[in-house]
Amino acid sequence: MPQYSSFDFRMDGSRFVPNIGVPVQVTTATLGYNGSLSSLTYSGGRSQYLVAGGNEIFSGSEKQTEIIASSRTKGDITSILSDLSRFFVIHSTGSIEAFDKAGKLLWKHEDTAFGVNPGNAILADTELIVAGQNTGVVNYETTGSNFLESFSTSSGAMISVSTDGAPYYSIIFDPKTHHILAASDSVINTHNMLGECSGYQVFQKRFNNPELRIISNLCLCGKNKDKLAFGYLAMKPGSDERAMYVGVFSNISGRLKQEYSHEVPYLPINIASNGPVILSSGFRDSGGDLESGIDAFYADDTTKLWQRRFTYPVIMPVAINEKYAYFTLTFSTQTAVPAQSIFYTLDLSTGKALGELAITGAQHGFASGIPMPLGEMGFMLVDASRPVIYFLKP
Repeated sequence: MPQYSSFDFRMDGSRFVPNIGVPVQVTTATLGYNGSLSSLTYSGGRSQYLVAGGNEIFSGSEKQTEIIASSRTKGDITSILSDLSRFFVIHSTGSIEAFDKAGKLLWKHEDTAFGVNPGNAILADTELIVAGQNTGVVNYETTGSNFLESFSTSSGAMISVSTDGAPYYSIIFDPKTHHILAASDSVINTHNMLGECSGYQVFQKRFNNPELRIISNLCLCGKNKDKLAFGYLAMKPGSDERAMYVGVFSNISGRLKQEYSHEVPYLPINIASNGPVILSSGFRDSGGDLESGIDAFYADDTTKLWQRRFTYPVIMPVAINEKYAYFTLTFSTQTAVPAQSIFYTLDLSTGKALGELAITGAQHGFASGIPMPLGEMGFMLVDASRPVIYFLKP
């Protein structure tokens, strides 16, 4: 799944994008690589995007693409993260490499402790934070391969938001409270691991509910970005039935306090926010009975703004800004013909579709639906199964 850059667009997990408007134009670029693309990130500066295919790293714009680095490290690249001067690649084996924007290798770190296919990663100030599949979270210094600190959680790996059941940790960076992560049934604040208070603090174990399980990314929300939202599973009050909820919590500098929650009919595996508004999205397929949708809530009160339901699964996260929500639905086929994806632009205040843009060519798969910024006046999408990038413009 394509990863967001930690430069500008991912630090708090909100999947926030610029106010580009309603795209009406699509162009494509096919990269010189035979397999699927594993990671896409906006890099700014010299290049407008970086994308990985296997062990090759492509740099380019809408008009020109070139291979700027070819890694000899074992294991395909699973993530690319970028800041203003460097980019960092993480391999399926757990190895990490840092390059400058010209593709020159700056440092390399081999770490087999992550196991196969490490979890998500972020750049937080001068730290590269990587979640290991079985070992917890590890910090590295971005200016070199120096190991900083690591920690694990007693409750084990978090339930995956993906459909293949692979465990992972969800991490965000908040300048006020430092690093926050979710692991199974707990939210943990590392509270400046290298500073005055080394170690981590569990906000509230199980939130007084032994059946609670976090199933989404963590997302800062609220007018002042001082609240935390995530999707979770819990038992219904007075019932032995487990239900799916989106919850908003306050006091994230200490013990979490639940402000409110909303029950939804699907697995709320992706949460996004622009601050005042929260978007929850996901799907649930139970014995052929599909529930799929997007729900919008106000972060600072209990009001539900709107909801949308679909007959096809909302798989990739929905992006958000002050005015719009963006996402894709793919209408797949059982025959060897291209499936059609529709890129939707919704009015954030009403949920009404303002634009529907057809994207063709994804065979037996999905054109990944996270819009990546192409400068300030466009989006990028990457095909899930072919080396094709789609450029969407107003």
